[in-house]
Amino acid sequence: MPGSSSASTNTQTPLCFEIGGQDLLNTTFTAPDGTRFDISTAPVSGGSATMSKRTEVGRRRETIESLHGVGRIDWPIDEANLTMTVGWRVVNMIRTGTFTSSEKFIANDGKWYEWQIHNGVPKLFLLNTASLPFEIACLSTPHRSWWQRSSTARASLVVQPEGTGNILDDIVVTFICFVTRWRLRERRRRSSNGGVVIGYSAPTGAP
Repeated sequence: MPGSSSASTNTQTPLCFEIGGQDLLNTTFTAPDGTRFDISTAPVSGGSATMSKRTEVGRRRETIESLHGVGRIDWPIDEANLTMTVGWRVVNMIRTGTFTSSEKFIANDGKWYEWQIHNGVPKLFLLNTASLPFEIACLSTPHRSWWQRSSTARASLVVQPEGTGNILDDIVVTFICFVTRWRLRERRRRSSNGGVVIGYSAPTGAP
């Protein structure tokens, strides 16, 4: 699998990837510049999700499309043994709290980033000990009930200019992993309390 790379250069405006559906393990992330991430899950053990990226470059009214592998999440039934790769690198998501869903990781640029949940919204922050955490990306939803299967509105992964360089692949792959695990934990928690998480789609074979 080729190393992590980016089809987009840093711009002054955020890059918004429209998410094709609520099941993040089988969907697409599409940006206005033609960059598209395709995510699919094969029913192997707990599930193996693969991510590929398509980029389009216009040339003399023709569109040249290139495709390369971006990442892979091997999702065994035993969630503790989950493995995730971005390019050739193995990326480890580390829980940062006992009672929180936050998880941090080292991206392709060698810096620490952390996914957090704020009022039900996943957000990614650059961790910098010299200043307050800086928001790099977040999920933008049309309404709080977007996770419901009956919703036809589209949500977007909004990436700030600082995240559109060589860490873009890290952002998309870790977002899919983080949100899917968060929804799984919420499903288990609410089920134990007699509730139901509407619209959740677990990896194939997951409990």
